[in-house]
Amino acid sequence: MSFVFKKKVLSSIMAVALASGIGMSQTASAVHLAEDGVGQVLLAPYYNVLNGWRTKVAIVNTRNDVAVKAKIVLRSKAHSTEVLDFICYLTPADVCRFDIVNKNGQAYMESNDDSIRTSFNPAVFASQTAVSQQLFDPRMLSIDAGDINEEGHIEVIGVYGVPAGTVATPTGVVTVKQGMSKVDLIKIFDESRTTIQGMNVVAGTVGGAEVMSTGRLDSSRQCQTTPFMNVTAANGAPCPTPVGVIRSADPNIVRLTGSIELVKEDNSDRMGYRIPALAGEIWDNKSNIVDPRTLATFDGRVIASDRFDVSLAVETSIGRGFGGFGSDNIFELEHALATSNLMGSYEQPKAGPNKTNLQITFPTKYRHRINHVCDGLAPTVAELTGALYTPPFKTNGTVEYSLTSYDNQENSVVTGDIFSGGTTVAKLLYSEVNYLIPDWSYESGWYNLSLIPVAGCNYAGLPTLAMSHKYFATTAGTSNSILEKATSAPELTNRQWDATPAGNDMGL
Repeated sequence: MSFVFKKKVLSSIMAVALASGIGMSQTASAVHLAEDGVGQVLLAPYYNVLNGWRTKVAIVNTRNDVAVKAKIVLRSKAHSTEVLDFICYLTPADVCRFDIVNKNGQAYMESNDDSIRTSFNPAVFASQTAVSQQLFDPRMLSIDAGDINEEGHIEVIGVYGVPAGTVATPTGVVTVKQGMSKVDLIKIFDESRTTIQGMNVVAGTVGGAEVMSTGRLDSSRQCQTTPFMNVTAANGAPCPTPVGVIRSADPNIVRLTGSIELVKEDNSDRMGYRIPALAGEIWDNKSNIVDPRTLATFDGRVIASDRFDVSLAVETSIGRGFGGFGSDNIFELEHALATSNLMGSYEQPKAGPNKTNLQITFPTKYRHRINHVCDGLAPTVAELTGALYTPPFKTNGTVEYSLTSYDNQENSVVTGDIFSGGTTVAKLLYSEVNYLIPDWSYESGWYNLSLIPVAGCNYAGLPTLAMSHKYFATTAGTSNSILEKATSAPELTNRQWDATPAGNDMGL
């Protein structure tokens, strides 16, 4: 077991690499946060094992005819340092379950699920020998001695899918089907993707590599590659499904969903949320939006690489290797996540346990440490030596915000400390994962939290996921709580952005 979860130790500088539906999409084009919570990459903005909490995670493969290799990455609170990674081996229509718990002041991942590997040789799964693996501390603490892994966020990367059928492997032929043996599944997933592709060449492929559709059908039902904007409204259906025994770039193949349940160990409270999902389209009508680092146009896929794969003990960062030919498409993913305002209702009576707190996560902030995501420039000497952040974040990684609370009669107050002379103290979010306890100005109403980015990124605001944490009194005198999505804006504007210097005009 120690071999399965062994982490590679990297240098402190170079190693740094709520409810879902936030920013609801209005159309099914481009990479977007899925309304139904089904997609290729899941981003759980919050786990917590402090103060008696346990976090229960369930990842579901919604396809009953596709096996999915999913990499789970747990990241720390302050700088999103990777503190554990492992693979969920998902057969068709399978679910992968694990808990994050606190044992004697340390965070652990525990599972007895047959989707999680306990050891390599011999092959043993958690259903046979339960996993209890401590989250790793040394690398996290070498980056920031004040960081913790008892709070953080989770990435679930749907690496690739294998449709039902027979697959040749170096250790024999495997039949992919619902209810298949996990021992058979590892014969595929534990081999390199190129090895399996080379042994399973499909007609129309080159060396077994995935062949992707690149356009839409014209009136004669021929696949044409001009952008959808040039196709008449009567046409435009996607080109035929891509071919290949392993597929990562077809958005219809890997379709995961997931949920988080946070439970008090003494059962005094429990709450949950659906994990936000990044989904893609085969063609997104965005040929004029260019990634500043690769000069590639947005193609609408969450993972566009026809050879994308992952390894254990090697960090898998969101977006890295996702793009075409293994490029980095983090800029495209951040367009789907970007927001400038978070809104929701709140309660805070003068007496009683009712209250509302805020949970705010910047799930891609760590990609901006010593890395110019938004302009493609090389890091400066100061950024390298100081491990500094780049726009839209401040160099120390903080985010400035302004919080306005409204009562139920549309009166408003800007929440903030005022020194003599009328100077408003800047409000800052320090970590990648933030939990705020605001001092609301009224007993109930709604809030508008404005995120203030550092200039330099051509999307509105910052890539953000957020929830309202609401406590409610019960008849027994205790409290229950819920996690409720914070409505965000302007996701639709970002997806219709036309790359003009004038800014976002929604194509008008």
